[in-house]
Amino acid sequence: MRSTYILLILFLVGCKNSVENISSKDIPIKDTVSKIGLPKIKTGTLTKISEPFIINAIKCIWKQIDSPEGETTLELKDYKTQRILLSYSDYFRTENDFNSADYFNEHFQDLNFDGFKDFLITSYGSNETTNLVNIYLFNDSTKTFEFSEDLSDNRIEEIDTVNRKLATSSSSGDNEIKKNIILIKADSYNTWKP
Repeated sequence: MRSTYILLILFLVGCKNSVENISSKDIPIKDTVSKIGLPKIKTGTLTKISEPFIINAIKCIWKQIDSPEGETTLELKDYKTQRILLSYSDYFRTENDFNSADYFNEHFQDLNFDGFKDFLITSYGSNETTNLVNIYLFNDSTKTFEFSEDLSDNRIEEIDTVNRKLATSSSSGDNEIKKNIILIKADSYNTWKP
């Protein structure tokens, strides 16, 4: 039995010596680096859907889709028909999360004083002059929100529901600030640029 152990030890030592005697120069080494680039790993699209809620007497759901590229799409849908009432896409900051407590009070306001909630959201540019407060007015006949180029501006200064006044402002590259005051009457509005 002892001789079996000795033979086994000699065999293992002999194998070790034969491996050590082989030079790396004797083995041709091939480059195993792939010529094909590694695929980029894309993270999945994140979709958040709100609980149903009522806006302008319509039962709705709010859907937020965050793409891997950084674009966020917001959709307001009729809960029953799944018809899109409002769609907005942009590369904006993610603090526009509808789960926050004040989200709906901040973004849904009556901006043309017709008794219906309108939608506003800020699109952030590289600086204040390229920011834009996007205003979508609720159209009661189509039951959709429509973008208002006339009311959208760099920022909203004041919403005066008593005097039916919406004051906005914009900045130019040379720090000139223009103020727009919009007085809204029954079915129309007038703009003054002081």
